Amino acid sequence: METKTKALSAVRTASIASPSKKPPSSKPRKKRPHKPSELQGRPQARTRAAVVLEVLGGSLQVQEASRILSLSGTGYYHLETRALAGLLAGCEPPKKGKQSDPSQTITDLHKQIRRLEQDVLRYQSLARATQRAAGIRIPHAKAPASTSKRKRRKPVSRALKIARQLKSENPSPQTASSGTMEPSGKALE
Repeated sequence: METKTKALSAVRTASIASPSKKPPSSKPRKKRPHKPSELQGRPQARTRAAVVLEVLGGSLQVQEASRILSLSGTGYYHLETRALAGLLAGCEPPKKGKQSDPSQTITDLHKQIRRLEQDVLRYQSLARATQRAAGIRIPHAKAPASTSKRKRRKPVSRALKIARQLKSENPSPQTASSGTMEPSGKALE
């Protein structure tokens, strides 16, 4: 008995004194709930989970569970199937390695874009300073001339175009007295 306790204490002190294989991580681990009272969730979800577990444990019948949850029999079975799917997903072994988060990837890419834009501005200013120091004069780039010789017309909305046509086709007081109008806007006599 005494040798057993001595051996256990020797193992304990050896495990305490020996350094662990992994250095402590810089990030604190997320606390995971160890008790049912620590589980997060809305009250309705907690009630549903408790009822499903009671039915699966055999202490409650499906009809009673349906009545408690105000569901039909098929509604309860759909709920049970979703609950079991969630249970299976939670029991999957965690993936090894660092997991990528799409929102984190997006923010990292935005940071990289900002950094690269700053680099471009810095290199442009360095190039200008070098050119000035060397006495090189670079002409400013002109906008490329358009290949077509035609002048681009100003876009006009259809509504304004039709309104102008209607204004120009308004009958004058003399033509309105004659009565009949042609589609072109001229009075018939």
